[in-house]
Amino acid sequence: MRLVEQLAGQGWDDTNEEQAAEHVAQVLEGTWEKHDDGSENLMFDFVVEAAGRRIALEVTRRVDSKRIQVAKSVAPVLAGVEGCWVARVSPRVRVKQLDWLAGPISELESLGRGIYPCREDDSDWLGIRGRGVRDLYRCARGDPGQLIVGPEDLLGSSSSDDLNRLVEEEVKKNLEKLKQAPPGMERHLFVWGAVDCPELVFPMLVGSECLPDEDPQLDAEIAAVWVVSEAADRIALHWRRGLGWSGPESSPTANYVEARLVERADTEQR
Repeated sequence: MRLVEQLAGQGWDDTNEEQAAEHVAQVLEGTWEKHDDGSENLMFDFVVEAAGRRIALEVTRRVDSKRIQVAKSVAPVLAGVEGCWVARVSPRVRVKQLDWLAGPISELESLGRGIYPCREDDSDWLGIRGRGVRDLYRCARGDPGQLIVGPEDLLGSSSSDDLNRLVEEEVKKNLEKLKQAPPGMERHLFVWGAVDCPELVFPMLVGSECLPDEDPQLDAEIAAVWVVSEAADRIALHWRRGLGWSGPESSPTANYVEARLVERADTEQR
């Protein structure tokens, strides 16, 4: 197992915070330095400098008490299906017998549709709900014919409002630290999304179709929020004031994390 995979969801230390700062600095083509040295209360974590901008960055982590459970290890590979799909099913469904979904999903792909039923029309014209499948979502990444299956209460809601609500709650928890930044500095929050965080399942897997059209309701001093999954592929979402949501995209920092962990291991062995 690669070191970056060992890190995913395995506790919390300064390496996680440093990776967040490195992510922001690389995206903005800037540099970062540690700000919170423990000498005062309510210190934000990092200062990022990029193209004349000075940014106060606070890093936090979003977790959920329920583990997201997917059954892709036992789900069948769907013959003739071009993409990877998520299916939310009722408890009575036998996952190993879902190969019949190849037909309905192939039809959706031929129509260029990635969500079923669609938001505008909730009718089940493919007849999947009568067989225990609530809805289908095409993933932004994954192997052809791969099927990820889970009960709806553990895969989370497909509502884009969930992502805004997550951001609003995390900003509220960390606002006092960011308000300590001096005038002229931008205030950014970076949220690590644990692999058991249901609000992030659909934006991370399905992609931009599940991003909110509306902005989160945040304090006027917050300029941007970064949301990155702790899963090994480090998928990133980004909200910027005046520009809204963007993503998902891959974080540029996986190599940085591996290098830091190797460096730390070498230091401990000396």
